[in-house]
Amino acid sequence: MKKLIALLLALVMVLGLAACGASEPEAPAPEAPKADAPAAPEAEAPAAPEVDENNPLYTMPTENVSLQVWYAVSGVTGEKFEALVKEWNAAHPNVTIELSYAGSYADAAEKISANLLTNTAPDVALISAAPLYTGAREDWTIETLIEDPAFDKNGIYEGVWKYAQFQNRICALPYGISVPVLYYNKDIIEAAGIDLATEAPKSWDDLYALAERAVKDGGATYGFDVNDVPWLFKSMLNQNGNSIIDTSSGSVEPVYNDAAAVEVGQFWQKLTANGLMPVDQHGNADKSFQAGQTAFLVSSSVRLARWAGNTEIADFGCLPMPSFAQESVALGGNHLVCFPNGDDAKLAAAWDLLKFLMGEEKHTEFAIETGYLPIYASAMESDYVKNAIAEDGRRQTVYDYMANSWSYWHFDEMGTMDSILGSVMSEIENGADVQEALNDGIDQLLDEM
Repeated sequence: MKKLIALLLALVMVLGLAACGASEPEAPAPEAPKADAPAAPEAEAPAAPEVDENNPLYTMPTENVSLQVWYAVSGVTGEKFEALVKEWNAAHPNVTIELSYAGSYADAAEKISANLLTNTAPDVALISAAPLYTGAREDWTIETLIEDPAFDKNGIYEGVWKYAQFQNRICALPYGISVPVLYYNKDIIEAAGIDLATEAPKSWDDLYALAERAVKDGGATYGFDVNDVPWLFKSMLNQNGNSIIDTSSGSVEPVYNDAAAVEVGQFWQKLTANGLMPVDQHGNADKSFQAGQTAFLVSSSVRLARWAGNTEIADFGCLPMPSFAQESVALGGNHLVCFPNGDDAKLAAAWDLLKFLMGEEKHTEFAIETGYLPIYASAMESDYVKNAIAEDGRRQTVYDYMANSWSYWHFDEMGTMDSILGSVMSEIENGADVQEALNDGIDQLLDEM
């Protein structure tokens, strides 16, 4: 019980941090994402339970049942999710649904944490970091449910499935998946005389040089900014060969202070030291970019759909992410999960709802309309996606990110680590010795562990 309480408190901490950053603790090409760039050597997974294809949970019950459905997304995303749930409910009049907005990710974390402690969790939830509510509590319900012959688990990108695992076992359903994307201000780039057709940045050094020109010749206040520091920093670490955590021994060992990590930290510090990136102001990054003050911005892929067509903000484009040694971006987003409460009829109905929401057609519809990414490889060949790309070619650039996406292990103190990384990067931006700051971050996480 003490471990569970500590875990849930850590969840509240990380999701609160994500909410402050106005971004998911973030995550696109018929080929599956590269599985050869894991964040760390992974320990052998425990044996999965035997699966019965005739499991009664795979069949929608005919008796009257009621379901509590919570969701921690708002705006267009919340409206679309609510509409899809109601669409399913209309076809199943024997189910009474209590559909509730649970607040932000942080609010939902606090509520579900409390409910798990009293065994009153909702039947279905759309939340962030779901593996820390399920696998961390040894709840492997989803692992059994996805063996339902009516569910296409093999059609989903392998890298996306990794985002829904705890200790190598699937314990949630990846739903609103996003990746960090490099956006650029078209007017600034044109004023600086930069031709991205021939000068698109392939490395972070390339990006640095363009950011300098954008400030000097393009009138930008800042050449570069990012709205979710831990998310981008983890992507850059993995690009440079640092695995963030090492799990080869079967336990979690933080390693984000080796030579490769120091190199990334020094690059980051050079951006702020030379005035190309603001210090400790990343919560304003999106607004500054929208106002036409920033040349390049890394922000969530969901911004594309939400900014497209808005004539009140600066005109923008999307570019492939620069890299160090290898191309990669860290997945982010949210999950769907069901919490069993001992009532098989309710669980079967909950699973039927999840199957509907996770079906390729409905999920792709959700993704296109909200700005999240299609998670089925075959969806990229659908008319729905092709038409969306034809309407806005920037979508193709964003969807191509999925080919290099990855996710490292969810682990108990993951939330605490992101909070610590945010503090460490603040120290680095303010001129601290990079090696010492990273070492201190390691020590803080080890204390928590």
